[in-house]
Amino acid sequence: RVMLLERDTLTSGTTWHAAGLLTHLKGDPVVAELARRGYAYYEELSEATGHQIGFHRTGSLAVARSVDTATKALMAAQVGQYCGHRHEVLRDFADASQLHPFLSNAAEDFVLGVYTPEDGIVNPADCTMALAKRARQAGVVICEREPALGLTVSADGRKVVGVKTAS
Repeated sequence: RVMLLERDTLTSGTTWHAAGLLTHLKGDPVVAELARRGYAYYEELSEATGHQIGFHRTGSLAVARSVDTATKALMAAQVGQYCGHRHEVLRDFADASQLHPFLSNAAEDFVLGVYTPEDGIVNPADCTMALAKRARQAGVVICEREPALGLTVSADGRKVVGVKTAS
């Protein structure tokens, strides 16, 4: 049995100001694979729950303004491509500014950009509610206004075996 304890109500904390970004440009293959799987999950979440999550495929543009940042972006793009993500390396500021008309290069420090057309966004609050609905469908019990006050551990102190709450 799985139980989720929420100290207040779902979306009452930091959710409301989360960006809701779904990005693929990661520097680690494991994280890149998690991003791919998460993105696929969010794509079907609305259909599975009947709850709209504000999912939009917007694409994203990472901009490097130093050689060090460019090197890291190129490495992340290579990792992503290895994992099946689409990344387009833009070496010309004009190409990047076509994607993002408000992008400035006043200091003439543009080194390169990495465009990821499959990136997107979700509405964080709507997404949270859809995830909660999906969890309930799977048998998870969600207890709101139920803060965790402490943990109960096994006699040897190596495992958490319970959570203390006010109720």
